Amino acid sequence: MLEDLCLGTVKDHDAMRCVKSFARCVQRLPDPPRNPSKAKCQAFLAAQPEIVNSVGLGAHKGYWDFSSVVLDELKAFLAQMK
Repeated sequence: MLEDLCLGTVKDHDAMRCVKSFARCVQRLPDPPRNPSKAKCQAFLAAQPEIVNSVGLGAHKGYWDFSSVVLDELKAFLAQMK
């Protein structure tokens, strides 16, 4: 899932401690989010200096680390498509 890739690029970001705590908390709700990855992305984006509401806008703001090794396999696949 795209959100999992994005979150993987920022797994060591300080805000991820808060995101993980939030995710654990909301999973205990009677009706938790149906898509935990999307909820975590939204929580991460809400923790940024300028809040955006989508992974695409987060990318535009530079919130995801596109140099992360998490994306190496995807980059290699896309390079083969040329």
